[in-house]
Amino acid sequence: MMMDRVKGWIKDLVDVALGLTGLAIALQLVFGKQVAFIGADAIGNITKIVGDLGNAGLVGLVTLGTLIWLVRSRN
Repeated sequence: MMMDRVKGWIKDLVDVALGLTGLAIALQLVFGKQVAFIGADAIGNITKIVGDLGNAGLVGLVTLGTLIWLVRSRN
């Protein structure tokens, strides 16, 4: 019972994080790189992560596949 509650909290946190990431990307697309209350370059950070995964070869591909699986399996 306690583990179900913790899993629920984690799922809710991931949902909020994905929503905020989407919002940050949309705001940066509309208002440019310097969105005052975000404080980070969301698109630049995502681009860097994807580039690092691409440079990692097979390990990056496995990591990317795992991340996609985790995001899709949460529903």
